[in-house]
Amino acid sequence: MTPVRSRQRTLIIALASSLAILVLEMIGGVWSNSLSLLSDAGHVFVDVLAIGLALLALRLTLRPVSAKRTYGWLRAEVLASLLNGVLLMLIAMSIFYTGLQRLYQPTELLPAVALIFGVIGLAANILAAVLLKRERAKGENLNIKAAFWHVLSDTLSSVGVVASALIIWFTGWTQIDALVSMLIALFIIRGAVSLINESVGILLEATPKDVDVEALKRDLLKIPGVKKVHDVHVWTVTSGRYAMSGHVMTGSKTIQQNDALYEKIDVLLRHTYHVDHATIQFESSLCYGKECSIPQHI
Repeated sequence: MTPVRSRQRTLIIALASSLAILVLEMIGGVWSNSLSLLSDAGHVFVDVLAIGLALLALRLTLRPVSAKRTYGWLRAEVLASLLNGVLLMLIAMSIFYTGLQRLYQPTELLPAVALIFGVIGLAANILAAVLLKRERAKGENLNIKAAFWHVLSDTLSSVGVVASALIIWFTGWTQIDALVSMLIALFIIRGAVSLINESVGILLEATPKDVDVEALKRDLLKIPGVKKVHDVHVWTVTSGRYAMSGHVMTGSKTIQQNDALYEKIDVLLRHTYHVDHATIQFESSLCYGKECSIPQHI
Protein backbone atom coordinates (compact mmCIF):
# COMPACT_ATOMS: atom_id res chain seq x y z
CA MET A 1 0.00 0.00 0.00
CA THR A 2 1.34 3.46 -0.94
CA PRO A 3 1.98 6.02 1.85
CA VAL A 4 -0.87 8.19 0.58
CA ARG A 5 -3.31 5.27 0.55
CA SER A 6 -2.19 4.24 4.02
CA ARG A 7 -2.74 7.76 5.38
CA GLN A 8 -6.10 7.94 3.66
CA ARG A 9 -7.28 4.67 5.20
CA THR A 10 -6.13 5.72 8.68
CA LEU A 11 -7.89 9.07 8.40
CA ILE A 12 -11.13 7.41 7.27
CA ILE A 13 -11.07 5.06 10.28
CA ALA A 14 -10.30 7.98 12.61
CA LEU A 15 -13.14 10.01 11.04
CA ALA A 16 -15.67 7.20 11.51
CA SER A 17 -14.55 6.76 15.12
CA SER A 18 -14.80 10.49 15.84
CA LEU A 19 -18.28 10.71 14.31
CA ALA A 20 -19.48 7.87 16.54
CA ILE A 21 -17.97 9.54 19.63
CA LEU A 22 -19.55 12.87 18.69
CA VAL A 23 -23.07 11.43 18.50
CA LEU A 24 -22.68 9.45 21.74
CA GLU A 25 -21.19 12.32 23.74
CA MET A 26 -23.81 14.81 22.56
CA ILE A 27 -26.55 12.42 23.65
CA GLY A 28 -24.79 11.70 26.94
CA GLY A 29 -24.00 15.37 27.61
CA VAL A 30 -27.59 16.52 27.10
CA TRP A 31 -28.97 13.56 29.06
CA SER A 32 -26.63 13.97 32.05
CA ASN A 33 -26.38 17.81 31.84
CA SER A 34 -22.59 17.43 31.98
CA LEU A 35 -20.72 20.45 30.61
CA SER A 36 -17.41 18.59 30.55
CA LEU A 37 -18.99 15.87 28.39
CA LEU A 38 -20.57 18.49 26.10
CA SER A 39 -17.27 20.38 25.88
CA ASP A 40 -15.56 17.14 24.96
CA ALA A 41 -18.23 16.63 22.29
CA GLY A 42 -17.43 20.12 20.99
CA HIS A 43 -13.79 19.12 20.78
CA VAL A 44 -14.73 15.94 18.93
CA PHE A 45 -16.75 18.05 16.49
CA VAL A 46 -13.54 19.94 15.71
CA ASP A 47 -11.80 16.57 15.36
CA VAL A 48 -14.35 15.59 12.72
CA LEU A 49 -13.76 18.84 10.84
CA ALA A 50 -10.01 18.47 11.17
CA ILE A 51 -9.90 14.91 9.89
CA GLY A 52 -12.36 15.78 7.11
CA LEU A 53 -10.14 18.68 6.05
CA ALA A 54 -7.10 16.41 6.22
CA LEU A 55 -8.79 13.93 3.89
CA LEU A 56 -9.75 16.71 1.48
CA ALA A 57 -6.23 18.12 1.53
CA LEU A 58 -4.80 14.64 0.96
CA ARG A 59 -6.97 14.25 -2.12
CA LEU A 60 -5.87 17.65 -3.42
CA THR A 61 -2.18 16.80 -3.04
CA LEU A 62 -2.68 13.96 -5.52
CA ARG A 63 -3.54 16.41 -8.28
CA PRO A 64 -0.74 16.84 -10.84
CA VAL A 65 1.39 19.97 -11.14
CA SER A 66 0.62 22.50 -13.85
CA ALA A 67 2.11 25.63 -15.39
CA LYS A 68 -0.07 27.66 -13.03
CA ARG A 69 0.66 25.57 -9.91
CA THR A 70 4.23 24.35 -10.25
CA TYR A 71 4.08 22.72 -6.80
CA GLY A 72 0.63 21.34 -7.44
CA TRP A 73 -1.65 21.37 -4.38
CA LEU A 74 0.99 20.33 -1.86
CA ARG A 75 0.24 23.25 0.43
CA ALA A 76 -3.44 22.38 0.67
CA GLU A 77 -2.59 20.45 3.84
CA VAL A 78 -0.96 23.56 5.32
CA LEU A 79 -4.09 25.62 4.70
CA ALA A 80 -6.20 22.84 6.21
CA SER A 81 -3.97 22.75 9.26
CA LEU A 82 -4.24 26.54 9.69
CA LEU A 83 -8.02 26.37 9.47
CA ASN A 84 -8.03 23.54 12.01
CA GLY A 85 -6.03 25.68 14.42
CA VAL A 86 -8.45 28.60 14.09
CA LEU A 87 -11.46 26.31 14.63
CA LEU A 88 -9.81 24.80 17.68
CA MET A 89 -9.22 28.25 19.13
CA LEU A 90 -12.83 29.38 18.64
CA ILE A 91 -14.27 26.20 20.12
CA ALA A 92 -11.93 26.36 23.12
CA MET A 93 -12.80 29.98 23.87
CA SER A 94 -16.50 29.13 23.78
CA ILE A 95 -16.00 26.15 26.10
CA PHE A 96 -13.95 28.23 28.55
CA TYR A 97 -16.56 31.01 28.67
CA THR A 98 -19.41 28.55 29.23
CA GLY A 99 -17.39 26.79 31.94
CA LEU A 100 -16.75 30.09 33.69
CA GLN A 101 -20.48 30.79 33.76
CA ARG A 102 -21.28 27.28 35.01
CA LEU A 103 -18.65 27.62 37.73
CA TYR A 104 -20.71 30.34 39.43
CA GLN A 105 -24.06 28.82 38.53
CA PRO A 106 -23.66 25.04 38.88
CA THR A 107 -26.46 22.77 37.71
CA GLU A 108 -27.55 19.29 38.70
CA LEU A 109 -25.81 16.43 36.88
CA LEU A 110 -26.29 12.71 36.33
CA PRO A 111 -22.74 11.49 37.01
CA ALA A 112 -23.51 7.83 36.25
CA VAL A 113 -24.69 8.69 32.72
CA ALA A 114 -21.73 11.02 32.14
CA LEU A 115 -19.37 8.29 33.36
CA ILE A 116 -20.76 5.65 30.99
CA PHE A 117 -20.56 7.87 27.92
CA GLY A 118 -17.18 9.21 28.99
CA VAL A 119 -15.71 5.70 29.19
CA ILE A 120 -17.11 4.81 25.75
CA GLY A 121 -15.62 7.98 24.27
CA LEU A 122 -12.27 7.30 25.96
CA ALA A 123 -12.04 3.79 24.50
CA ALA A 124 -12.83 5.00 20.97
CA ASN A 125 -10.35 7.87 21.26
CA ILE A 126 -7.58 5.55 22.38
CA LEU A 127 -8.17 3.35 19.32
CA ALA A 128 -8.03 6.34 16.94
CA ALA A 129 -4.92 7.75 18.67
CA VAL A 130 -3.06 4.44 18.33
CA LEU A 131 -3.87 4.23 14.60
CA LEU A 132 -2.72 7.80 13.98
CA LYS A 133 0.43 7.30 16.02
CA ARG A 134 1.38 4.31 13.88
CA GLU A 135 0.81 6.39 10.76
CA ARG A 136 2.99 9.21 12.11
CA ALA A 137 5.78 6.72 12.74
CA LYS A 138 5.92 6.03 9.00
CA GLY A 139 6.85 9.65 8.22
CA GLU A 140 6.11 13.20 9.37
CA ASN A 141 3.01 14.73 7.82
CA LEU A 142 1.42 17.97 9.04
CA ASN A 143 -2.16 16.78 8.58
CA ILE A 144 -1.55 13.44 10.26
CA LYS A 145 0.18 15.34 13.05
CA ALA A 146 -2.79 17.70 13.38
CA ALA A 147 -5.29 14.83 13.41
CA PHE A 148 -3.19 12.91 15.93
CA TRP A 149 -2.97 15.94 18.21
CA HIS A 150 -6.72 16.48 17.97
CA VAL A 151 -7.46 12.89 18.93
CA LEU A 152 -4.77 12.76 21.63
CA SER A 153 -6.07 15.91 23.30
CA ASP A 154 -9.60 14.54 23.04
CA THR A 155 -8.40 11.35 24.72
CA LEU A 156 -7.10 13.42 27.63
CA SER A 157 -10.38 15.34 27.63
CA SER A 158 -12.25 12.03 27.98
CA VAL A 159 -10.05 11.19 30.94
CA GLY A 160 -11.14 14.52 32.47
CA VAL A 161 -14.80 13.71 31.83
CA VAL A 162 -14.49 10.33 33.54
CA ALA A 163 -12.59 11.84 36.48
CA SER A 164 -15.12 14.65 37.02
CA ALA A 165 -18.04 12.20 36.82
CA LEU A 166 -16.42 10.01 39.48
CA ILE A 167 -15.70 13.00 41.75
CA ILE A 168 -19.29 14.26 41.46
CA TRP A 169 -20.62 10.77 42.09
CA PHE A 170 -18.64 10.30 45.32
CA THR A 171 -18.49 13.89 46.64
CA GLY A 172 -21.35 15.81 45.02
CA TRP A 173 -18.95 18.63 44.10
CA THR A 174 -20.61 19.73 40.84
CA GLN A 175 -18.24 22.66 40.21
CA ILE A 176 -15.55 20.15 39.20
CA ASP A 177 -17.46 19.65 35.94
CA ALA A 178 -16.97 23.32 35.01
CA LEU A 179 -13.33 23.30 36.15
CA VAL A 180 -12.53 20.25 34.03
CA SER A 181 -14.20 21.79 30.99
CA MET A 182 -12.12 24.96 31.45
CA LEU A 183 -8.92 22.91 31.74
CA ILE A 184 -9.90 21.06 28.56
CA ALA A 185 -10.37 24.42 26.84
CA LEU A 186 -6.93 25.64 27.92
CA PHE A 187 -5.34 22.43 26.67
CA ILE A 188 -7.11 22.82 23.32
CA ILE A 189 -5.91 26.45 23.04
CA ARG A 190 -2.33 25.31 23.60
CA GLY A 191 -2.58 22.87 20.71
CA ALA A 192 -4.36 25.41 18.52
CA VAL A 193 -1.59 27.96 19.00
CA SER A 194 1.01 25.32 18.08
CA LEU A 195 -0.85 24.36 14.89
CA ILE A 196 -1.37 27.98 13.86
CA ASN A 197 2.27 28.89 14.47
CA GLU A 198 3.57 25.94 12.47
CA SER A 199 1.14 26.50 9.58
CA VAL A 200 1.81 30.24 9.39
CA GLY A 201 5.56 29.56 9.54
CA ILE A 202 5.33 27.32 6.47
CA LEU A 203 3.15 29.78 4.58
CA LEU A 204 5.63 32.57 5.36
CA GLU A 205 8.44 30.27 4.17
CA ALA A 206 10.24 30.42 7.49
CA THR A 207 13.32 28.26 7.97
CA PRO A 208 12.34 24.78 9.26
CA LYS A 209 12.96 24.55 12.99
CA ASP A 210 15.26 21.53 12.60
CA VAL A 211 17.52 23.28 10.06
CA ASP A 212 20.38 25.54 11.19
CA VAL A 213 21.22 27.75 8.21
CA GLU A 214 24.53 28.93 9.68
CA ALA A 215 25.61 25.33 10.27
CA LEU A 216 24.54 24.50 6.72
CA LYS A 217 26.77 27.31 5.38
CA ARG A 218 29.72 26.06 7.43
CA ASP A 219 29.24 22.52 6.12
CA LEU A 220 29.09 23.77 2.54
CA LEU A 221 32.36 25.64 3.00
CA LYS A 222 34.02 22.41 4.14
CA ILE A 223 33.41 20.88 0.69
CA PRO A 224 36.60 21.13 -1.41
CA GLY A 225 36.12 23.68 -4.18
CA VAL A 226 33.60 25.87 -2.33
CA LYS A 227 35.07 29.33 -1.64
CA LYS A 228 32.08 31.34 -0.46
CA VAL A 229 28.38 30.80 0.27
CA HIS A 230 25.68 33.46 0.45
CA ASP A 231 21.99 34.18 -0.14
CA VAL A 232 21.05 30.81 1.38
CA HIS A 233 17.34 30.22 1.92
CA VAL A 234 15.68 27.07 3.26
CA TRP A 235 11.90 26.66 3.49
CA THR A 236 9.19 24.04 3.78
CA VAL A 237 7.10 23.29 0.69
CA THR A 238 4.81 21.01 2.65
CA SER A 239 5.33 18.86 5.73
CA GLY A 240 8.48 16.78 5.40
CA ARG A 241 9.56 18.38 2.10
CA TYR A 242 12.27 21.04 2.32
CA ALA A 243 13.60 23.24 -0.48
CA MET A 244 16.77 25.34 -0.58
CA SER A 245 18.34 27.98 -2.81
CA GLY A 246 21.74 29.62 -2.57
CA HIS A 247 24.78 31.10 -4.28
CA VAL A 248 28.07 29.19 -4.19
CA MET A 249 31.36 30.71 -5.33
CA THR A 250 33.77 28.09 -6.62
CA GLY A 251 37.15 27.77 -8.31
CA SER A 252 35.74 25.46 -10.97
CA LYS A 253 36.82 26.06 -14.56
CA THR A 254 34.43 23.73 -16.37
CA ILE A 255 30.80 22.68 -16.26
CA GLN A 256 31.91 19.13 -15.47
CA GLN A 257 33.69 20.35 -12.33
CA ASN A 258 30.56 22.20 -11.22
CA ASP A 259 28.49 19.08 -11.86
CA ALA A 260 30.80 17.04 -9.64
CA LEU A 261 30.64 19.74 -6.96
CA TYR A 262 26.85 19.84 -7.10
CA GLU A 263 26.70 16.09 -6.48
CA LYS A 264 28.64 16.56 -3.23
CA ILE A 265 26.42 19.46 -2.20
CA ASP A 266 23.29 17.44 -3.00
CA VAL A 267 24.47 14.51 -0.84
CA LEU A 268 25.10 16.87 2.09
CA LEU A 269 21.74 18.58 1.75
CA ARG A 270 19.75 15.36 1.43
CA HIS A 271 21.43 13.28 4.13
CA THR A 272 22.22 15.93 6.75
CA TYR A 273 19.51 18.54 6.28
CA HIS A 274 16.76 16.51 4.55
CA VAL A 275 16.52 19.02 1.68
CA ASP A 276 15.17 17.15 -1.35
CA HIS A 277 15.04 20.07 -3.78
CA ALA A 278 17.94 22.53 -4.11
CA THR A 279 18.64 25.33 -6.58
CA ILE A 280 22.31 26.32 -6.57
CA GLN A 281 23.72 29.27 -8.51
CA PHE A 282 27.45 28.74 -9.08
CA GLU A 283 29.68 31.81 -9.34
CA SER A 284 33.37 32.23 -10.17
CA SER A 285 34.78 35.73 -9.69
CA LEU A 286 31.51 37.61 -10.05
CA CYS A 287 28.83 37.77 -7.40
CA TYR A 288 25.20 38.67 -8.04
CA GLY A 289 23.66 38.75 -4.57
CA LYS A 290 22.89 41.57 -2.17
CA GLU A 291 25.31 40.02 0.33
CA CYS A 292 28.24 40.19 -2.11
CA SER A 293 29.47 43.55 -0.81
CA ILE A 294 29.16 42.38 2.79
CA PRO A 295 32.12 40.48 4.34
CA GLN A 296 31.16 36.89 5.13
CA HIS A 297 31.78 35.85 8.73
CA ILE A 298 30.78 32.23 9.10
